[in-house]
Amino acid sequence: MFATLIVIDQELGPFDAMKESMRLTEGHRWKLLGLNAAFVLVLFAGFLALGVGVLVAIPVIMVATAHVYRVLLHKAGPRPPEQTLIA
Repeated sequence: MFATLIVIDQELGPFDAMKESMRLTEGHRWKLLGLNAAFVLVLFAGFLALGVGVLVAIPVIMVATAHVYRVLLHKAGPRPPEQTLIA
């Protein structure tokens, strides 16, 4: 869910960003599923408002996603250092 934000914020590669996103969302996945369901409802309401509501709904969803990312990043703490294999 947050891999794109992590690539931008922490300058990680795509696979490392997905791993970090999994670490951040651990223990919060049901709440995030509910949040995504709420996002779908907000988008649906935007479409019902003759499509013009989508112009408001999409930025609101993007800001909410960024806020949730920052909150989870703070709760999860710093990323553990990468372990290298010694041959």
